[in-house]
Amino acid sequence: SSDLDGSGFIERGELKSVLQTVNPEIKTTDGEVEKLIQASDADKDGKISIEEFCNFVFGKSPSTVLHTWHLKDGRVQQKFIDGRTRMTFTDGCTVDVYRNGLKIQKEKDGTTIIT
Repeated sequence: SSDLDGSGFIERGELKSVLQTVNPEIKTTDGEVEKLIQASDADKDGKISIEEFCNFVFGKSPSTVLHTWHLKDGRVQQKFIDGRTRMTFTDGCTVDVYRNGLKIQKEKDGTTIIT
């Protein structure tokens, strides 16, 4: 992910760092980064969310499923474009695990547990 500080947004410095990592021979100016921010900031709030970034770069939402596995015990595991993995249990409970280790569990009754 390009969200290096885990804020949920791609900040200007993070975007510039990623661009320079992709092609170190091209020096990206602050003006070019600002143009990319403006082009990808769909809701015009001055920040690029992960969803906006994925839509701009890949033409897809982070909720786009890359792979789905149906396990023998009835569980379903999915890998999403944003890097998270979701396990859906037979009782309807889901657990999303993000690259940074964050876990969000949603129980059948609507209770959400974040660890």
